[in-house]
Amino acid sequence: MGALTTSSSVANEAERAADLSFQYFRVAPDGSETKLAVGEHSAAWATPVARGKPIAENWPSEIMEGLLNRAGERRPLAS
Repeated sequence: MGALTTSSSVANEAERAADLSFQYFRVAPDGSETKLAVGEHSAAWATPVARGKPIAENWPSEIMEGLLNRAGERRPLAS
């Protein structure tokens, strides 16, 4: 079995939410890749409120910048 890698992208972003996409690949010894799976995740930034529903907030700029800067990178998965 070869190594596994993943790639991610920000499919859609807004002040209070982001849709993230993921792809998972098996990398053969010759460097060729086989797609194993895809996934999506919708995320929102919120502030917890005691005894109530969380309140959606704008993403902190550092978090949004980090998401956008790292999206599209390929990283090996830990074994």
